[in-house]
Amino acid sequence: MDPGDPRRKEIGAVFGPAEGEPEALLRYGLGKGGFAFKPKKNLARLQAADMFAWLEKHRAVQMQEAAVKMQQEQQGEEKMSVAAESPGNFHHSEGRTF
Repeated sequence: MDPGDPRRKEIGAVFGPAEGEPEALLRYGLGKGGFAFKPKKNLARLQAADMFAWLEKHRAVQMQEAAVKMQQEQQGEEKMSVAAESPGNFHHSEGRTF
């Protein structure tokens, strides 16, 4: 990331104060000198892992949405079958047992 990039300044504002804490390395992974951004071309494995994680999360969300939709459809079908089995005109069912 370019040193003049506004995102870098924002990140620096967040991590800067944490640098001086005694347990910064343990708590935040910040050593002396703070944080650094490596060139992306040097981090192909990390990028691949990040892409894989994003894809898996996206797939899991899609599967969850599909499961919810299928459950709602099944519940709708169950309600319809119960309605079809019930007598349409209750006033004609006097004296009958079901």
